[in-house]
Amino acid sequence: LSLEWYFDPDHGGMTWINFFHKGISDYFRNESDFVTYPGVDGNNYQYLVTRPVNIGKATIDGAEVGWNQFFDFLPVKGFGMSANYTYIRSRTHVPNETTAVPVDTDGSKYGNLPADGLSRDSMNVAGFYEHGPWQIRLAYNWRSQYLLSIGPNGYNGTDGGIPWKLPVFADAYGQLDGSIFYAFNEHLRLGLEMNNINNAEQRTIMFQNASGKHITSWYVNDTRYALTLRATF
Repeated sequence: LSLEWYFDPDHGGMTWINFFHKGISDYFRNESDFVTYPGVDGNNYQYLVTRPVNIGKATIDGAEVGWNQFFDFLPVKGFGMSANYTYIRSRTHVPNETTAVPVDTDGSKYGNLPADGLSRDSMNVAGFYEHGPWQIRLAYNWRSQYLLSIGPNGYNGTDGGIPWKLPVFADAYGQLDGSIFYAFNEHLRLGLEMNNINNAEQRTIMFQNASGKHITSWYVNDTRYALTLRATF
């Protein structure tokens, strides 16, 4: 369900709000599990196998609000801004008997987790200048933590005979990007593109009921600059 208001249609000025609901009857997830296979010597060996499995159902509900406008009332024409925010409430309904349910190291179940890959909160804010031959853009994109996988390599096993399989999340992350382009004519354009200007750090986190949240890895995609020449024929 979407409500949109085009208050300045000639210049792309609009605002909107969207509501959505999804019911997923066949939800699947990549599962990592130890599987026993016989060896050529007659002995059984365990191998860690990752594969997609059908695990149950999921529901996804959410809303998005957004706004886009050029500030033509300013003395200098061409400045504008766009922004949007999305809220998602997702739930998975996985039977406890399936091996895709996260299990803590003490044997307790984690219950229904959010759907894989979906952040609860996300937002995008961009400022831009488009006038004459110049096109300048600066954008910040942010999302809250989201579920990566259940029991990937190193986050499952047994403890005193109790099998455990821990959920791993990507932590909240925000990145600032920008670009500057100059059009010599309608066919040739030169620009500078910049990615991860704020040198943001990406982290994965693991939850364990007994001891809370732990950072398990972190890395940085260094700030990157690209000089781009675009030709259109």
